[in-house]
Amino acid sequence: MYCNPPGYDRRNREKIMSHTLLQAAARLGKHTIWLLLALSLCTCAPGPAANHPSVPSGNPVVVTFACLDHERAGYQELADDFQDANPDVRVQLISANEASGMQQQGGTLTSDGSEVQRLAAAADTFAWYASLRAADWGYLLDLEPFIHDPSFPSDDFFPGTLAHFQWHGGTFGLPARLLPYLVFYDRAMFDAAGIPYPEPGWTWDELIAAASQLTQVEDGVVTRYGFVDGTPAGTLLALPQQYGVALWDEDADPPRPSFDTPQVAEVVQRYADLARVYGVMPEPEIGSNLLTSQLIDGGRAAMWTDMSFEHDRHAARTRVGVAPFPEAVAAANPRSLYGFFISAGTTHPDAAWRWLSYLSANYQPPSPSGTLPGRRSIGEELSWWRRLDKETRAVYEYALAHPAVSGPIDTML
Repeated sequence: MYCNPPGYDRRNREKIMSHTLLQAAARLGKHTIWLLLALSLCTCAPGPAANHPSVPSGNPVVVTFACLDHERAGYQELADDFQDANPDVRVQLISANEASGMQQQGGTLTSDGSEVQRLAAAADTFAWYASLRAADWGYLLDLEPFIHDPSFPSDDFFPGTLAHFQWHGGTFGLPARLLPYLVFYDRAMFDAAGIPYPEPGWTWDELIAAASQLTQVEDGVVTRYGFVDGTPAGTLLALPQQYGVALWDEDADPPRPSFDTPQVAEVVQRYADLARVYGVMPEPEIGSNLLTSQLIDGGRAAMWTDMSFEHDRHAARTRVGVAPFPEAVAAANPRSLYGFFISAGTTHPDAAWRWLSYLSANYQPPSPSGTLPGRRSIGEELSWWRRLDKETRAVYEYALAHPAVSGPIDTML
């Protein structure tokens, strides 16, 4: 797994966070080698006890919390406030950058994929990206006994976010923040072509029709694409759901991938056709976003996908609009999630839960507009959310209400 430090071009984060992307459309013929949907399956294993400091009897219980270094100041303020209200618990912050085993390579922090296991061994609690793998679940404490308390507001989380952390009847984390992925479009280009703006509920057929009119070719060279997919991992994970195609055999225990079915192959082919048949999209880059960045930032894309927090940056360049992802037989909008976790090895589960539930009820994302906390009640208080116009708010609400369903595929990435 990879994680980007502040200032890094985070448009590429969802590609980096998905360890594997596209696999096996071998049955699609010679044109499909570039598109793969691959996942490596790991077996669940119980995690070791976390390395927690002990405290003499009568002293406050020490709960360690690992967070990324650039977020430490904000979490320290929350810890101080929590300790004022809970004098019997002391929260000790440690560096998730160090505890996770990540290494600095150029502008990117890299790891061998075991960072959740390393964090669970180093701290009672931690905040981390929610791209969990099967091998990670055994290192995390099941929160179901706490969540079933009638006082816990499970219905305050955005749709589907709590389910993202559920596995085999357990709940192993709480949503901390989320980033919806959106389709951005250049209003001026749509106006010049006389094309109506996309609206919630629009379809892939409508996207193709609009992109075909908006694509420009000079002397056999595409000078402007109608559609550029800046988030191919998110798009390809959502696309089968949009076409009503199952990626997993849910009857198997544990669920098994069904990537080699004709139905999955057909969905992948539809995606490939955007570039290979219709010519409205460049072929997605694997492991790089250089071309897509150049096309989008250079005004050579009429529509493109990106994370919601990039809205202000795009709006500074052009008159931009946003839409949810297009649909086929169902709506499924991809997103990126970040979570709060408790180590299965903690010796203070009750104190750790008090801290985690406090975080859940009070944490506000440090990122700019477009990033939402896990809880609706907190999100509605954010200044950027209150400033949204009616049209843009409707897009966000539709995307949030129709998420790409979390399930086994997320746990294996």
